[in-house]
Amino acid sequence: MIYDYSNSLYSMKKDGISRIVILINQNQKEADIKKQSVHNNSISYSEFSNPFYIYSKASEAEFNDFRKKLKEVLLLNEVVVLSQSFFSDSKYYLFDRIKELFNLYDEDEESRISVDSLKSMLTFLFLINRFVKPKLTLNESGTFQLSWKKDNFNLVTLRFKEEESLDYVIFRTSKHVKKPIILNGNMNIFDFKDYLIDIGLYIEISER
Repeated sequence: MIYDYSNSLYSMKKDGISRIVILINQNQKEADIKKQSVHNNSISYSEFSNPFYIYSKASEAEFNDFRKKLKEVLLLNEVVVLSQSFFSDSKYYLFDRIKELFNLYDEDEESRISVDSLKSMLTFLFLINRFVKPKLTLNESGTFQLSWKKDNFNLVTLRFKEEESLDYVIFRTSKHVKKPIILNGNMNIFDFKDYLIDIGLYIEISER
């Protein structure tokens, strides 16, 4: 039996050796897409982490429905109630934290909180779907901020803006100097998700 994966992530040579390919499930902690191989004269065993779980996301129809309904609501509390109905129970801590942040503003100041920033943040999180618990804050300007911190050299901080956009600051460990690599800029949330995948950081903020 020969498996030819020459056009996929799982590229193998056609050398006449029987092969078994096993995709690891989401409960096995892999740092990235990796291969482990064992060979003998008659069989080759290869094990890969499964990218379906690494880049798990809500269905396209569900995500589009969420975006459409989110655009129709205008008030902060309406955004929270609607969004909570789309997220899994395991993510309800997110909405408890958002309400907690609302309470830091009195009624006169509540108008300073950006509804568009809240919508952009929740859309981004729903896009990721299976995200590691972030630190959530609300800036004095009324915009929402998320951060995932491993240590002082590995940090992702996002500030959400209108029209599904964000500012980002990323600290990454350098292989060559003691100071961290610092990346920053502005993107729409969809390009930013692709960017995280490209630089290998998406796995750091998503559950596996």
